[in-house]
Amino acid sequence: QYDTTTQTPTLTKTDQLGRNLITDYASLEASGQANNQSINNLAQKYIESVPNFISTTTITEKDLVSVPNTKDNFLKYATSLVSIKKEYVDRISKAQSTGGDFINLGPDLYNLMQEMGDAYGTAAIKLKTIAVPTALLNADLKLINLYLVNSASMLSISDTNIDSSAAFAGIINIKSNIDQETSILNEINQILTKNGI
Repeated sequence: QYDTTTQTPTLTKTDQLGRNLITDYASLEASGQANNQSINNLAQKYIESVPNFISTTTITEKDLVSVPNTKDNFLKYATSLVSIKKEYVDRISKAQSTGGDFINLGPDLYNLMQEMGDAYGTAAIKLKTIAVPTALLNADLKLINLYLVNSASMLSISDTNIDSSAAFAGIINIKSNIDQETSILNEINQILTKNGI
């Protein structure tokens, strides 16, 4: 007799990737189409799918509090942004000051990634609650959504031992987002400067 009370374990993204890759390869082989080109194409297809292994929430302009473009509103926004950014930087600096091993995979690195993921998530939540002058809506929205992706990516890296493919996706996302964050913050700064802040 079989034990019908045992549940099938949830597959990780790595498990799913491996199973799908083997199934697709077997199909190529069975159809006589397995050659260097088709195998390379199959591998490329799966490599390109890895960044999508991380699910994250995104927001729209409807989720933001929009206010008129007045000097006072720009100043309040800038003050709030600086405060949120400082809190994020202080939190990460504190986590890094523990003197752990942040180079090699292990508990120290995983804890730092957890802290960075939480810090990005907190920054996104706080940014979502501040009043945004209409001229800054697009840039603010891009920054919040980037922070949400970065949060999910860092958290996936912190769970490398649970799902290495999702962690790899997190690394890919973070690498591609580093320059985007700087660019968005520069865009916000230009708009603030243009409006006398």
